[in-house]
Amino acid sequence: MRPTPPGPHALAASRLTVRLAHALPAGLEVIGTSWDWVLRRRPLLVRQPDVVVVTAEQALAARLTEPPLLAVEILTRRPGSATW
Repeated sequence: MRPTPPGPHALAASRLTVRLAHALPAGLEVIGTSWDWVLRRRPLLVRQPDVVVVTAEQALAARLTEPPLLAVEILTRRPGSATW
């Protein structure tokens, strides 16, 4: 398991989620929490974008199996790290 992202990462994800939620047309949903996106079943390859925009139908599924309309990964620079 990876350590929980630092506060600025969570703040960026939540702010983006709120802004997208207010801007999306009916029939689209924004999910701002880790949610499995199954890219491949064999061998298993799963990603968890920080924020995704999906159709209302996709939002009801246990996990994402088709590409979302938008996937956002927020990069976080860790203290003391020279690179991103």
